[in-house]
Amino acid sequence: MAKVRMDWSMAEFYSDGGTTRFADRLAASLGIESFRIKVVAVYEGSTVVDFEIEAEEKEEETVDADGNALTDVQKAANLAKA
Repeated sequence: MAKVRMDWSMAEFYSDGGTTRFADRLAASLGIESFRIKVVAVYEGSTVVDFEIEAEEKEEETVDADGNALTDVQKAANLAKA
């Protein structure tokens, strides 16, 4: 959870794309997908935006019969055999 205060009026903030544009710009600057940014509140005091960034979902690890982790190449080879 985080908060940012911008030296903009609410009218300027919303005329420049509002919460969607804010999330897109923040995501681009962080190098993450914009769907992970959730704007929680926007209010005056300049313009203050409360937001949170959701954790990235991890892919499940595939293991072989001996419990060893398989690489993507090994997973693809196993699928091709099936």
